[in-house]
Amino acid sequence: RENYRLQVQNGVPLGNGYYLRREPVAFEHRGNHDVTLAGGKGVACAAAAKNDYALAELAQRQFEWISGKNPFAESVMFGEGYDYCQEYAVLPGEMVGELGVGFATLDEHDSPFWPQVNTCVYKEVWIRSVLQWIWLASDLHGGAKISGIMPQKNGKVLFTNMDYGCIYELSVNSETGWYEGELPAGNYEICCCGQIKHMTLLASRSYRLDAPFYDYQIKARKEGNEVTLVIRTQGSGRARIKLNMINLTCCDFDREIILGEEIEIKGEIREARRPYYAVLIPDGKLEQIKEVYGR
Repeated sequence: RENYRLQVQNGVPLGNGYYLRREPVAFEHRGNHDVTLAGGKGVACAAAAKNDYALAELAQRQFEWISGKNPFAESVMFGEGYDYCQEYAVLPGEMVGELGVGFATLDEHDSPFWPQVNTCVYKEVWIRSVLQWIWLASDLHGGAKISGIMPQKNGKVLFTNMDYGCIYELSVNSETGWYEGELPAGNYEICCCGQIKHMTLLASRSYRLDAPFYDYQIKARKEGNEVTLVIRTQGSGRARIKLNMINLTCCDFDREIILGEEIEIKGEIREARRPYYAVLIPDGKLEQIKEVYGR
């Protein structure tokens, strides 16, 4: 119990007796690749549910931590990256792609510990770390697939990556108007036939975007206990907008709107100690949601 208390109190104090540890509390068999990659998997699942590129990038950082972006500037996957280390593989010998149990901690301290001596448990090769790696890779590997139909045959659909400025072109079939392609994950501005749309594309996911398409935004203004949700749309025609809310007194919004109009929805925060949350779902497309939240 005393050792547990010391480990906990070496974390970051949050007040009222609570602490946040960077590394898990452990008494023996120390090694944290499993915990790191499992956390990355959870973040990747949240990124998929929210279609959030920033969260997907955070999940990607867990791979980088293991392959060299760590305090030791060393890859701990054998055969991957630079300066990768020897692992404690007792029976099969060294294998490309093997992972040990992972970075340990020293005594009660809350920081990574990685001695150069090759021994168990932290450098011992287990299958669980690699299985966690493969499980997370299933969410982050490859590009984003997008397809659809455009009215301007023989034209181009332009995708501009808003983070890096790279521009990608997908050709529209001259007979069917069909286009398809695979792009790197990212936040994009999509242009075709004079229409513009902002959209997030995640790795290993498929998206459908047909013309005509439209753009939309949702913002929140807070004054005291009152929150005003502002929905702005761009385009022509009509669309069905659904807005689900948590911890706000206003009723959920679900109706057809004329594109180009601005909609304001007012409500009050029900419980001041809890955050409010609103998610906008256009035409029932969960992969294109946008959200706002706050306190």
